[in-house]
Amino acid sequence: MAILMRRDEGIACSRCRKHKIKCSKMKPCCTCSRMGLEDQCDAIFGVSACWLCRRSKIKCDKKRPCGTCMKKGRSKECLSSDHETGPMEEDAVSVKQEDAGTVRPRIETPNRPWPLRLEMEFGTVPPRMLEPDEKDGGLISPLIVRTSQLGYDHTSILYMFNTMGEDLSNSIKNLMTSLANYRPNMFNQKTSPPSSLLMARSESCDVGNAAENSWTVYWKANGLIRERMKVGSGLGHMLKRNPEEILARAARCEQEIPSSDVEFMCMILDDLLTPADPQLLRYQRICRRSTDGRLEESSLIRSSSTRRYDDNGRLVSSTHTLEILEPEEWDRIHANSKDLKMYLQLRRFLGEETSGEQMLLSHRRDILFDEHFATLNQSAEGRNKLRKIADFLNHKLELILGPSQPSAASQRQGSRCP
Repeated sequence: MAILMRRDEGIACSRCRKHKIKCSKMKPCCTCSRMGLEDQCDAIFGVSACWLCRRSKIKCDKKRPCGTCMKKGRSKECLSSDHETGPMEEDAVSVKQEDAGTVRPRIETPNRPWPLRLEMEFGTVPPRMLEPDEKDGGLISPLIVRTSQLGYDHTSILYMFNTMGEDLSNSIKNLMTSLANYRPNMFNQKTSPPSSLLMARSESCDVGNAAENSWTVYWKANGLIRERMKVGSGLGHMLKRNPEEILARAARCEQEIPSSDVEFMCMILDDLLTPADPQLLRYQRICRRSTDGRLEESSLIRSSSTRRYDDNGRLVSSTHTLEILEPEEWDRIHANSKDLKMYLQLRRFLGEETSGEQMLLSHRRDILFDEHFATLNQSAEGRNKLRKIADFLNHKLELILGPSQPSAASQRQGSRCP
């Protein structure tokens, strides 16, 4: 009886249950339709209240035709109402059109009034530290601290390391070990004072971008604990979010932007390979989330981060500015292969498309499946892709160090030889 009642209510597809995504319980569900996997969806459609009763907000016995419609003489309409386009069906239709090559238009800007500035003060809770791992020379904990300074959530970084697999994890550790030997001060908490020109440039950028599509985080004297944060009004209009949501998400971590694990990893490595530059420029994808956590439309953005230091080289503030790019502008910027960031270099190494239009269409599939470490480790094809990514990082390390500088992996192999 319990099984029958459950089937009457509908059963989410196995893919949505596995990734803990809200399922529409249609056949196919909206998530599988969005990913182009309609044939693989095993959701069971739930027999719910008829469309006419839901629209009128009256009680329905969930039969076909229902008792309410029979009393009102609209049995035929009740039987056909499930096939009419309701709110959920409209979303599925728009998703199918998007996968066919049409990008969903961005939603309208919220009509809620924005204050000129949004500001929040943080508590005094220090960042969580990890115990040093003797196998990797204790570099993972400083790596997480440094990437937290760059604005990433340390919980996401830990999850990434725990699910990326042994081959890719070893390549990351080899890269960190070799860079630590090549640049001894790379993971120091206290940096050397930047030049006066760089400091003046960072200060001017901090003031000029503060009121636009940006947010600024001010750090305490040790450069590890965030003191307060200011969010510009333009950022909310760009991301189509309400003021409270912008502030709540940015309070959790500066770069809480949904992206795939592979793109997230490449962004971190790009940042670490330029540790002395107070200005960082990124080209990436972002994906909006609904209030219940579901992925919505994607955008191509140019993200610039400016860090301001005091006379002693301690981090004072970091300002992050976003600019949405059209696919045509994205293609024009990345026409020269020499200017590609690590993620686009990796996609070309794997033989994948890097055009702006294709990057938008494949973003949500990349987040959930094609570039999700936990999913890739569940199949032989996925593990083979992770090994190719590890080969790319090893090749990247050889180019950085040059032939005269042995990598950490080659040093360990040499020490094992008699």
